[in-house]
Amino acid sequence: MWPLRVSVLLLSFHASLSQRGKPAAAHAAAARGGAAPRVDRFQMMSHSFQSPLTFDNTLENWDLGGATIPAQKYVILTPQVANRTGQFWHRDPVKTDNWEVEFEFEVTGPDYTKSEGFAFWYAYEPYKSTSDGLTPAEWDLFAYKRTFDGVGVFFSVYDENRRIQPKISFGVNDGKAQFVRVPTPQGVSYDFRNKREPLVFRMAVGPKGVIGQIRLASEKGQWVDVFRSKQRILPGGYVGFSASTGPDAGSPGKQGDRVTLHRMAMFNLDLHSAGEAAKISSEGVGSSDKNINQLLEAATKSQQQQVNQIKDLTQLLSDHIAEQAPREEFFYDKLNGLTDKTHRMVASVRELRKELEGHQQAAG
Repeated sequence: MWPLRVSVLLLSFHASLSQRGKPAAAHAAAARGGAAPRVDRFQMMSHSFQSPLTFDNTLENWDLGGATIPAQKYVILTPQVANRTGQFWHRDPVKTDNWEVEFEFEVTGPDYTKSEGFAFWYAYEPYKSTSDGLTPAEWDLFAYKRTFDGVGVFFSVYDENRRIQPKISFGVNDGKAQFVRVPTPQGVSYDFRNKREPLVFRMAVGPKGVIGQIRLASEKGQWVDVFRSKQRILPGGYVGFSASTGPDAGSPGKQGDRVTLHRMAMFNLDLHSAGEAAKISSEGVGSSDKNINQLLEAATKSQQQQVNQIKDLTQLLSDHIAEQAPREEFFYDKLNGLTDKTHRMVASVRELRKELEGHQQAAG
């Protein structure tokens, strides 16, 4: 079955070609965490993001709502202002039931706050469809609906008795019932607010259930378990974040908690299938009429057919690289030309300034 694994790796390689700089950054992030390179997973590039963030590489795959603001180095889910909500949802479903997600975040705000916290979601319906027809009052579960269909990880500021006692917990809903108990019993108290450095949360999903863990970004391997569940997670869900900073009334200086997402990495743990839809730019691979998804999904038990598919996929990627090279060279030449013009303008301004200073001295 090795050819199919090679096809998956080639698919991941194509994603890295279309989003330059990310693989190196991902390796650097892993190095900061002290983790050795792993060969039992590959990164789902479309579902991952890290600095520098632009709409040309990864943010085009996400929907933003409320007060969520993308910056170059992070995504501000909610600002440090009361009476604000934020939503950040991926547009495409996860196509595997064996995956792992890891995201780095910060929550900062006044010691006393009315902010509810934030949540990470895996919902069986896209964000756009759930937002249609709903009023803000109905989005009162960390700025998402209480009748969610899927699972949520809740970073709650308040405990069950409305005391400030941050907790991370796990919940499941069927899309029909009103989800009212937050935080849930499946979790632990963990103060994630106003830490000296960002935190990293990790959740792994597989045939045996779900596990959630957290640690400081600088720590090496010292994960703290926050929940475990035997809940089976199905493929086809959409990942997202939402947050609420609470009402103006009672918030000191009308301030709330700022939630910052620094990076997110999502991995497919099933090496025999693609975890996400392969995306090719609109400029694409014009000379080829074959689609990567079709090549991968058409894989059978016949080794010869898989070998042929690998050849087709390799040719597709080669065509893509060949067609992009002239375009890159064109832009490179344009940039060089602009750089030369800029240098000449700077030199001209310096000369004009010298002449002006000379005239001023003569006039004086």
